[in-house]
Amino acid sequence: MAFRRIQKELRDLKRDPPEGCDVDLEGQDMFHWTGTIIGPLDSPYEEGIFFVDITFPPEYPFKPPHFAFKTRIYHPNITPKGTICIIDICCRWNPKLTVGKALSIIRSYMANPDTSGYYYPVKEILHQYLIDHAQFEKTARKWTRQYATEL
Repeated sequence: MAFRRIQKELRDLKRDPPEGCDVDLEGQDMFHWTGTIIGPLDSPYEEGIFFVDITFPPEYPFKPPHFAFKTRIYHPNITPKGTICIIDICCRWNPKLTVGKALSIIRSYMANPDTSGYYYPVKEILHQYLIDHAQFEKTARKWTRQYATEL
């Protein structure tokens, strides 16, 4: 079941990708993809292209895929190892969600991080985002220029 669902999602994403997102197989493994996210406009990431590792469990779609940024990014919802900690994906996954919708959610959180205080892997970055937003933006833009492939 997982293989067929993954195959269908790949076909659908190739035909109609979400804005600013794309996916490709990592080699020949249908359970391992690389996602590409173009930094959202009017965000500190707008000049970059970010790569995301996507791995599917055998229980997909009943268990979520694992998403992790390959590209370093300065963001309160993303760990230094690239793990994406967005509650809508990590904790609220359901079989109706797709990888395309998840990539759209990730991209929207790049522009508007979750600041509810519920789940933050990088509290220092969150604190800076809330208290010294100008410095946060400056650092995030610097990391984007340094680590993300520029357009």
